Amino acid sequence: MGKIPSRGTDQFVLRFPPGLRDQIRDIAEKNGRSMNAEIIARLAESLEIDAVAESPGASMEAMKPLLEAVRDDLAGLYEERFARIEKLMEEVNRQQVVTYNPPRNTKTSEDDQ
Repeated sequence: MGKIPSRGTDQFVLRFPPGLRDQIRDIAEKNGRSMNAEIIARLAESLEIDAVAESPGASMEAMKPLLEAVRDDLAGLYEERFARIEKLMEEVNRQQVVTYNPPRNTKTSEDDQ
């Protein structure tokens, strides 16, 4: 059996206030992570928030590629949807042309009078 890589990392013993351990366990389970991974993720997120607060300009610059990627993804989704809508509208218009039978100019007995 191979060595577990986390065994060589720093360890820190925590004392949780009543109920916090259960709360972390439930959240970790919901997020599909171990309690340790949940705690690490939340600590890292907290440190990121602090870094943003200290240097918002640098943080915004770091987020720019992510925001651009999200914008491009959304634009692609809307382009696909608009293309589908246009295709459906063309189909509806085509069916209306095929099924529409305008009235013919037929003479009635009233026209002769």
